Amino acid sequence: MRTPTRPARLLGVAVLALALQGCDERDPLAHAETIRSQCLANAAAPPGDFPLGASWEPVACEGQVCGTSLRFESVCVTFQAVDAYGRVVQLNQGMLTAAAADKATALAEALVGVDIPGVVDACDGECPSGFIALQREGELTLHDYVGAPPAELAGVAQFLDDVRDALAECKSNEAISIAHGCERAP
Repeated sequence: MRTPTRPARLLGVAVLALALQGCDERDPLAHAETIRSQCLANAAAPPGDFPLGASWEPVACEGQVCGTSLRFESVCVTFQAVDAYGRVVQLNQGMLTAAAADKATALAEALVGVDIPGVVDACDGECPSGFIALQREGELTLHDYVGAPPAELAGVAQFLDDVRDALAECKSNEAISIAHGCERAP
């Protein structure tokens, strides 16, 4: 197995860290780590401008799911859904298609030099919240929001929503190829 030479990309972003608790006797990470390793072994070096991840928290839990997140490592994508206690209830992986990787790079490159507002609160009352993590000019930038992401991130947010939905529903599309063993939300 080839060891990637690039640095870890989202260390310290706790929302994207993988929690290992739960009642399921299967270790969801055993299979996931194998898929991730295979993906990274086949992935090209990441571009300098690229989405790195995102997190979504609805106003109320939807079934067992109380939050979801994506983590990008080059073209390898990990989707995670957690319950109200932070336990992983769904963990799926996939690989961006070449066209989607180009689109992700173009979306992030278009934001180089663009001033993106700090925490955006576009909400009256209870609203979903989240963040988008980007690498712009080699630097990690985090963009928190309540209600909706800032207008400057609309294209990136739509791209991330599409990838998240495909991984949550186990449906490969023109943007992502879903890894074998994908499981739908409980």
